Amino acid sequence: MNRNEIREFFFQEGVIHFDETLCDSYNLQKDLTKEMWQSFIKKAKIPENIEPMQVLENLHLEKDERLTYAGAWMLAKDITKYSISAKVLCALFMGTTRTNIPDRQEYTGDLYSIYQNIINYLQAKLNTEFIITATGRIERLELSVDALREAVVNALAHRDYRSTACIQVYIFRDRVEIISPGGLPAGMSKEEQVH
Repeated sequence: MNRNEIREFFFQEGVIHFDETLCDSYNLQKDLTKEMWQSFIKKAKIPENIEPMQVLENLHLEKDERLTYAGAWMLAKDITKYSISAKVLCALFMGTTRTNIPDRQEYTGDLYSIYQNIINYLQAKLNTEFIITATGRIERLELSVDALREAVVNALAHRDYRSTACIQVYIFRDRVEIISPGGLPAGMSKEEQVH
């Protein structure tokens, strides 16, 4: 086996995780701005008085004072600077096929912003039912927001970031498709997934 085949074997077997590998192109001194750090600790509810390197080490986002890919995705102004295929494409289709596209959006930024943009897009484009009650009205999305959040998180967390394909979120008249590059975990077959 050559070097690339050995590396691919270890990725396939789950011995190496891409998000834990060092992101050599992320420079902590240059790329981590005060604005990005403040945004990160606010979203993560981390106290401001903790040293940034201690936080990154505790969260396993850095090794040897360099960020892992997971750290870069959380702290990057634009994730595609470090993982070109990390953008997400969202599209609304008229009908049940991929022919008529009245709306299409691409999302980049840090990982949390991408996640929030996808959820906002889904909530804006899916049908909402208004249920009138004695005290006002209840708005209910046609699909469970919790289920959508879970599907989006799974797509972002479990995709194969080594792939050149991006995550795609498609809204059709009769369904939502969330397509995440990658395959089944090492050693799992399609038959095992069903059961």
